[in-house]
Amino acid sequence: MAKFQGFADVSMDDRGRIAIPAKFVKTIRSIDASYGRESKDDENLDVVIGMTMGEHLGIFPKTVHDNLCEVLENGPSGDQDWEDMTAWVTGQCETVPLDKQNRVKIPSLLAKKLHLSGQVFIRAAGEHLEVIDMNEWESQFDSQRGKIKGTRASVKDRFQELEAEMKARRQ
Repeated sequence: MAKFQGFADVSMDDRGRIAIPAKFVKTIRSIDASYGRESKDDENLDVVIGMTMGEHLGIFPKTVHDNLCEVLENGPSGDQDWEDMTAWVTGQCETVPLDKQNRVKIPSLLAKKLHLSGQVFIRAAGEHLEVIDMNEWESQFDSQRGKIKGTRASVKDRFQELEAEMKARRQ
């Protein structure tokens, strides 16, 4: 299954649009195809703009968001946390087309609430993208970098063990 990889920093124009880099558009098409929705390169794509299960704005291939909503809506009834998350993810989203320049309009209320304007950071998050205010991303990056320095040795050892197990299974 295709997944997004990488990041980009892009500018939000005065109309609230951001351009989705070509590498991400290609991945949207691949993900949609893996869910059975084929599209031609010259065909406009629909994506869903909405909140992630975290605190960021997400750009989802429509097929991924449809699947996410189906799972959430078929979750345990009577579980208030589940119902709250379902309302969060499904109630604050909008299906929008990418225009001919692969731009997407960010809903103004979400852009305002998430302080998105000017330069924004787009990062891969599995089967969706996250759009983050550049200042917030810089702060997260510095914080995460400090955490990684302290865990590098233990993760490296575990990674090598897991990698060896996976190689053995493939043989």
